[in-house]
Amino acid sequence: MSVGKQWKYEELEPLSRQAAEEALHLADEAGTVRLLLRLANTEGDWEWTQNLCLSYTASPLPEIRRAAVQALGDLARVQRQLDVPKVKAALQSLWKHPELRGTIEDALGDIAVFLPESPAEG
Repeated sequence: MSVGKQWKYEELEPLSRQAAEEALHLADEAGTVRLLLRLANTEGDWEWTQNLCLSYTASPLPEIRRAAVQALGDLARVQRQLDVPKVKAALQSLWKHPELRGTIEDALGDIAVFLPESPAEG
């Protein structure tokens, strides 16, 4: 019997924007995934992080696209701020990727719970 991947909780420390940009420039796939999730959960500038995540939804790498979508849901949950119409439109455009649908549903669920009927904020 095979055992699935074991996940270990990792405390996410804040990272300066400059350090994040430098790290993203140098990061491999796994590093980019960790950085997107770290920023969504710790960066104080939700709009910058949102736009960064939206840009990574166009990555050719499925795991990076998945992390970007998850990070958008995390922003809704943690920061409780998003440009909801912009994010929902981006998530809906990603529905064509079957491997992302569960993550998209989770992100849309977080938006519905933590930003119900929110207008675009900015």
